[in-house]
Amino acid sequence: MNNRLSWGVLCLLILSLVSACKKDEDDVLLGDWIRVADFEGYARNGAVNFVMGDTAYVGTGNTNTGASTKVTRVGDFWKYDAKSNNWYPMASVPAGKERAFAVAFSIGGRGYIGTGTADGVTGTRDFLEYNPTTNSWREVAPLPDAAAARYGAVAFAINGKGYVGCGTDGNNDYNDFWEYTPAANGPGAWRKVASINTKRQFPFVFVINNKAYVGGGYNNASGDRSFYAFDPANGGNGTWTRLHSLNPDGDPEETDDIKNNDDYNYNITRQKAAAFAIGGYGYVTTGNSGAALNTTWQYNPSSDIWEQADTFEGTSRQEAVGFAIGDHGYVATGSTGASRLDDTWMFDPNASDDD
Repeated sequence: MNNRLSWGVLCLLILSLVSACKKDEDDVLLGDWIRVADFEGYARNGAVNFVMGDTAYVGTGNTNTGASTKVTRVGDFWKYDAKSNNWYPMASVPAGKERAFAVAFSIGGRGYIGTGTADGVTGTRDFLEYNPTTNSWREVAPLPDAAAARYGAVAFAINGKGYVGCGTDGNNDYNDFWEYTPAANGPGAWRKVASINTKRQFPFVFVINNKAYVGGGYNNASGDRSFYAFDPANGGNGTWTRLHSLNPDGDPEETDDIKNNDDYNYNITRQKAAAFAIGGYGYVTTGNSGAALNTTWQYNPSSDIWEQADTFEGTSRQEAVGFAIGDHGYVATGSTGASRLDDTWMFDPNASDDD
C-alpha cells in the first residue's frame, strides 16, 4: 500500500512538473527587444519620423538643452542607418519651422513633415518636403483652409499618396482626413477624403497591404477604444471599416460573443503610442493609459485579433517614434514623467526572450 501511495505521489509530481514546463513555454512572448545605437541628437519627445529604404529619418520635437528647464521646439534631423547601426546628422528644417507633435510620411523617395505645434498651444497646417539627394527642405502645399491647423494627428502613405487626419487644435478634436498628391516641381495638392467615425488626438497608425489601421488616442479627454481600417481603393474617397475594439470586454458596442471569447480578452487602449508594421503584422508599443506603458501587442489583420508580444525592454514611455526597416521594428526617444529620452531599441519578431 505504501508503494502504491509513493507511486501515485511520484506520478502527480511528474505531471506537475510537465504542466509547469508547458506553462513556462506558453508564457514566452513572441519577439525580442534589443538596444541599438542611441539617438545622437538631444533627448526629446514628440518627434516625427519617416523611412526611405534602409534609412529612418527622425527630427523635430520638444527638448531642453544644457541646464535649462525651458521646453524648446527643435528642428534638427538625424538619419539612422540600420546596416551600420549609426545615426548621422542631416539638414535641419528651415529656421522658424521648428515644431513638436507633427506628422510625417514618405512618397517616391522624398520625405514630408507637417502640422504640429510651434508654441505648445496652437496647431499649424504647413508642410515641408525633404530631398535626400540634395539634403535640403522646401515648402510644399499646406493643408487647405478648410482643414483646421492641428497637432497630435496621424499620417501615412499608400500608393504614392499621403494621408493626414485626426488631431487637435488645442480646443477641438478632429476626425477629418486629407489626401496629398505630390508634384515633382510644384507644391502638390490636397483633397478631402472620407472621415473616420470617431474624433481623436494622438492615435496610432500602421499600414499593412495598402490599408491603414488607426486606433487609440484621446476622445473627449478619455481613452478611445475603437479601431478602424482605411482602404483608399474602395471608392474615390476611400472607406473606413470598424474592427474589433482595443478593449472588447469594456466596450458596450462589442457583441457578447466577442466579449465571451478568450481570444479577445485584452485591453490595448492607449494614447501617444509608437507603432509599426513588419511581416504582414502591425505592432503597437509604449504609450500612455493613465501611466507610461511598456507593453507590446501584435495585430493580425487576417483574424482581427491581437496577441501580446515581448514587453518593451527600455524605460516605459510615451511620445516616442516607431518605425520599421526591413523585418525589424524600432522605437526611439520619448518621455517618461519629466524626463526626455534618447535611447533606441530594435524589435526582432522572429527571436524570443525567454529570460
